[in-house]
Amino acid sequence: MSDQRPGMDYSDVSKRIKRIVSAPGHPEAKKNLVESLINQATVREGERAKILLTQESLSFSGRGTKQTGYGPGKKLGAGRWRFENGKWKQL
Repeated sequence: MSDQRPGMDYSDVSKRIKRIVSAPGHPEAKKNLVESLINQATVREGERAKILLTQESLSFSGRGTKQTGYGPGKKLGAGRWRFENGKWKQL
């Protein structure tokens, strides 16, 4: 019997977010898709899922070349970085 709870499972949402974030495309459109998926996980799993998925989708290691969907990307250096309001911000 299938699960009758509304929303999407945390693991399914996490996989989809990783796929969306790594694919090329318009940043604003990807942001809207990710936020929609996070809301689906929040409905099923609760507020903690929202917090974890937001952290997982917006921050990453600064090692290597990073790309936001346009151009060849740039090396961000050491530490953790987050893309907010069109600019990279070091955490």
